[in-house]
Amino acid sequence: MSMISEKVEAIVDTTRYHFSDTPMPCCSAEVFKTMKKLRLLDVKGKFTVSEPEYFPEDLIWLCWYLYPFESLRIKGGMTKLVGLEMQSGHMKQLQIEEKVILPNLKFMDLSFSCSITSFPDISGVPNLERLNLSFCSELVEVHQSVLLHERIIHLYLSDCDSLRSLPSSIYMKSLQTLHLNGCISLEKFPEVSSEMGCLLVLNIDGCERIRELPSSLELLTGLIILTMGKYSDMELEQIEKYKQPNVYAFLSGSLRVVDFKRNRHSEKHFFTYLCTARSSLEKLDLSYNDGLYLRFLGLSEFSHLKYLNLSCCINFTSIYELPPLIQVLKADYCRSLEVIEGLFDKYKWLFKISLISCHDIQGLSVQCMSSSELLVLKCAIVNHQLSVTVPEENYIIPSPSDFVPRRGPYYTQKENYIPKWFNNRRVGDKIPLNLPQTQITEMIGLAMCCRLHPQFYKKMKTYLRVIFESTVEEKIIFVQPTSTETSFGHLWIGYIPMDFLQKLCGGFDFEDLVITFSSSYEIRECGVHVVYKDDIKLMTRLESWIPDHMEFGWTDHDGVCREDLQRGKWSKPSFLCDTEEPNIKYIRL
Repeated sequence: MSMISEKVEAIVDTTRYHFSDTPMPCCSAEVFKTMKKLRLLDVKGKFTVSEPEYFPEDLIWLCWYLYPFESLRIKGGMTKLVGLEMQSGHMKQLQIEEKVILPNLKFMDLSFSCSITSFPDISGVPNLERLNLSFCSELVEVHQSVLLHERIIHLYLSDCDSLRSLPSSIYMKSLQTLHLNGCISLEKFPEVSSEMGCLLVLNIDGCERIRELPSSLELLTGLIILTMGKYSDMELEQIEKYKQPNVYAFLSGSLRVVDFKRNRHSEKHFFTYLCTARSSLEKLDLSYNDGLYLRFLGLSEFSHLKYLNLSCCINFTSIYELPPLIQVLKADYCRSLEVIEGLFDKYKWLFKISLISCHDIQGLSVQCMSSSELLVLKCAIVNHQLSVTVPEENYIIPSPSDFVPRRGPYYTQKENYIPKWFNNRRVGDKIPLNLPQTQITEMIGLAMCCRLHPQFYKKMKTYLRVIFESTVEEKIIFVQPTSTETSFGHLWIGYIPMDFLQKLCGGFDFEDLVITFSSSYEIRECGVHVVYKDDIKLMTRLESWIPDHMEFGWTDHDGVCREDLQRGKWSKPSFLCDTEEPNIKYIRL
């Protein structure tokens, strides 16, 4: 048996990746002493009967999910160790023996270790690049050596609920991303050194007890992404209890993404100090800032802004001018919003519009319906997606003749409010798309439209999914353009380019395609229009396509390298986010 163990180079518990409850055989704590060639250990749970006292010197990667013991000792001799993963374990203490040097250790992940209370001295880990302590709910302190480390690039301390303080100063000249979001007990942000110019991403979202930020933050001259919001479940009294941190002094011209949702900023101070970043900002999130009054805001000065979120700004009344390159506008639940000038015809790159429950904007739905053809063809020219959601109730004024009897004492409205440009219209939620192969080859995209109405006029959480199904090959794709909670009916118009649709469908025959609109709301009517090459021949070509910030619906702030962040490359193709089932895919519009 010992001769066999001497040849073992890797132990991998495959059930760890299938979340199986079947345990591996429990071994002696000394099982590793004869495994001189062991390089990879990837196990979970109670793999040994007690805490192992020895690990082989050739071990390169130690991964022990659900580690069951209270401590883990890293001793001398483990100089080849590169990665240490101990997620979701019961460990209370990580012990690195004094004077032990781990020159090759670059990756440490102790996330979800809910029993660990402190993090040790890592002076003997000189080349560590990534440290993840996120969701360590009992973590109270981290050793000063962490904030003095010269090689750490990514530091994650997200959702460490018990973390009240950090070392007074931070000197991490290689640090590029710092995540402290969800540290609800943290009361002070450390002073920043002049060597912190490499920091690109700072996330202190939900750190509601931080009342003031140090003036040394102005030394963060390379900061690209700043996220500093509050938690949505905070009561108004809680928000007003804390003085807003002074963040304006360090807003520099390098910032591209600013997320200040739920901060109750005053317009006067915020936009005065934001002027230094107006020429560089690409994404601005001011949602849930009910202290903002934006009637006279000069948004046109934000020359590179592509994404603007003003949702739930209840005092927001009007937009007279948007940034010239705007692509995404979200202003859901702005119940005081009455005016948006030139929304459907002035901004040629505006391809995602969400105005859910903005029912005080006069004529909005009429404008959307009359502009639907132009909106779709504009996207078809540049091979771009489209998603527009607007409230329906403003343009539907039913008369007695608009209703037809239903079975029993109920009546339903006639279905004739899908724009006439959608030549394939149906009552209900399902449309077959029967196209001969000759037309498929000329097809460049598919436009869709549907009306959503809440049942029984109750406010409910809903979603909209567009399902593409082939009865021949049994392939299904869910396109989810919106998910919201409202008591009003809405109109949705969308467009998917042909090449993107083919990637989703995997090449199944469009002659057999059935499109279904699925929602917890009632789908009263839907429509489809196939866009062909000839449809855009007579249209004036738009200028070269600008770099796209939010084409697939979200921004990846962490999974990109420094060069990509600086170039603004942080979108991720959503068709890569497949389910494990080969015939089902989910994307967002």
